Amino acid sequence: MSDTTLLSSWLSPEKGDEVLLFLHPNVSRRNFRKLCLTAASQLSSRPEKVIAFSFNSRVLAAAAFVGALAARKIPALFSGKRTNLVRMKDCFDLIFTDHNSGIEKQLLWQKDSPSATDINEIKLSTEDKFLLFTSGSTGKPKAVFKTLGQMDKEARITSQLFGNLCRDYAFASSTDFCHLYALTFSFWLPIALNNPIWGESIFVCDLLSKIQQPINFISSPTFIRNFDPSVIGHDVRFLLSAGGPLFSKDRQKGLYLCPYGIHEIYGSTETGIIASRRHSDSSIETPWQTVPGVKIEHTDSCSTLISPLLSEVSFELEDHLDMVSPNSFLLKGRKDKIIKIGEKRFSLTEIE
Repeated sequence: MSDTTLLSSWLSPEKGDEVLLFLHPNVSRRNFRKLCLTAASQLSSRPEKVIAFSFNSRVLAAAAFVGALAARKIPALFSGKRTNLVRMKDCFDLIFTDHNSGIEKQLLWQKDSPSATDINEIKLSTEDKFLLFTSGSTGKPKAVFKTLGQMDKEARITSQLFGNLCRDYAFASSTDFCHLYALTFSFWLPIALNNPIWGESIFVCDLLSKIQQPINFISSPTFIRNFDPSVIGHDVRFLLSAGGPLFSKDRQKGLYLCPYGIHEIYGSTETGIIASRRHSDSSIETPWQTVPGVKIEHTDSCSTLISPLLSEVSFELEDHLDMVSPNSFLLKGRKDKIIKIGEKRFSLTEIE
């Protein structure tokens, strides 16, 4: 593999600048490169190493992420609301934000900050890493490092899986940019396919009607479950969901949202994508199919994942799997006492 990652290749000055990365607001490749350099300029002279983000703008959040990497910092991504940042403030050195976060050691985005003289090109390595936090199997935050090389591998896998379905449409998302799922499918995959990204988060279903064009929609079981069928004007050609399985009523709503079918992925922050499935009938429980390059070694006591996206050689899955074939399975619940309500995980052991 080349030492140059997908992001720095896509943002190379040699590439055509007319390509739009974001829609609403419209941001071209050149505009986005300038935003990344602005972020790198502000961060490069700072002594802090681990940089957290709190941006109202999805566009600036993406630019801050790339800019931090270009400035040789470690981006720390915390999904959810400000309370997560306050609770986890000991896990980062500085918060980079476009508004007053009310958290100590914050750096406000400066729109007119000049590009740093020592960072005039965005050069990133496949070994560059960033930090995410997941509740893991204990219900408590768990630090997970991901490299850009891992993200590039996942982009190749997801392009192979969904590229023919997604290639002609812009990507919109209801998910938090600072979550690995959103980063993978609403940022890395569009860049890999050279597709534009809708720059506004679709946090309520009414906002879908503002998008006057066909879209790929990256969403979640909670959003689909709460979708109001009376909302009209949306044109979702490809619907992807992750964060928990879709049950029959959810699938029924999902097929109203996107009559072309619903795609789900199974994976985690630690593992990346493991498997996918497609629903065209809400009443049928479709088995999961492992994605290219991923294998599951199954015994009566455990299921072990072998994947090119892992930092380690293998990973023991936290779910009970009912294997239908060597490459397909049904999920039969978690091994531990972790439940998910909405987008939050709760430990029944701690509650007890």
